[in-house]
Amino acid sequence: MDRRYRNGIHEPEGQLQILKEEQGAAFWYTPPRFLYDDSVDRVLINGKDRYLDAGLFVEPKRVAYSMNYVGTIGNTGIVYAPELRTAISETAIGYQEKASDAGYLCQSIRTLPPVYFKGVSLCIAKLASEGYFHFLHEAMLKLVFCKEWIDKVDHVTISGEAYPPIVAWLNYAGVPTEKIRFTDGLTNYHYEQLIFTTDLVTDMQPSPWSVKALRNTFPPMESKKPFRWIWASRNDSSSRNVAGEDAILKAFPKFEKVVFSQLTPGDVVQLMHECVLFCGPHGAAFSNIVFQQQGTSVIELYPESDHFFRPVYSRLANVCELNHVHVKANLQVEAGMINKIGDALKFLNLD
Repeated sequence: MDRRYRNGIHEPEGQLQILKEEQGAAFWYTPPRFLYDDSVDRVLINGKDRYLDAGLFVEPKRVAYSMNYVGTIGNTGIVYAPELRTAISETAIGYQEKASDAGYLCQSIRTLPPVYFKGVSLCIAKLASEGYFHFLHEAMLKLVFCKEWIDKVDHVTISGEAYPPIVAWLNYAGVPTEKIRFTDGLTNYHYEQLIFTTDLVTDMQPSPWSVKALRNTFPPMESKKPFRWIWASRNDSSSRNVAGEDAILKAFPKFEKVVFSQLTPGDVVQLMHECVLFCGPHGAAFSNIVFQQQGTSVIELYPESDHFFRPVYSRLANVCELNHVHVKANLQVEAGMINKIGDALKFLNLD
């Protein structure tokens, strides 16, 4: 995107403006830890690992823009100029290719009538942010980055639908429900004025900046020394439920069974602040370990088959300075599960 937003003096106002920008910093990931071995099914692209185990990474440059008379297409946050049918390149990012390269932008403009929003809007739509991790650690960060303008914004555009936990988090961040505008794959919104950002976090790369931003925005209601053992149950989900969950909880009575979808955002933050050990099957609840205190521990029960390895939660634990270990297990087989968790507790010196 060209930094210049005016070519002369006598021009219509409301063209591209850079509201603020911050340079990203370099940071490290250390290798993920496995209790027994590290043989996992990896995601490969042309023979190369999609996710590196460790190394030096860099946060993307963070930029917030404003522009009048623009639109957004679909649920990925693509911003475009309707008169020119031209996408803002920083926002036209697809899963495997640029959305504009796939022809998606032009097809959508031709087929969908626009919905017009007066006033000032903020777009925090993000690819895959209908899911909890991508919402909290990517879309929410766009809101946090633009927090000084939230009170005067008339509309907030976000991917997906009115899923109660997402609405609750937006309310907790200061966005009234009546200002929220959800998108789907066919949405075509036009705006009088739109605030939007670059990608503030690279996909599956939580960073020191993102952790600090979330913790500063959502502090615990009461500061306490961590003491609680939390078992993240997936009883509300149809996948990755742990066989013999009741037997595990009986074998380790310190654990409190928690279904996170039933908690308010404030309760989640306070609970995780008080958590000294977080354990459960790989899933969205691990997004909440960002609110654990430094030096506490995480046991992630990872499916040993039919699931490609993605180190997102070990990376999150890494930048949060938590003690994290993967325990590969067949989650549908009860036999041996108690012993594996016991071994993980010894590994973390929590037995």
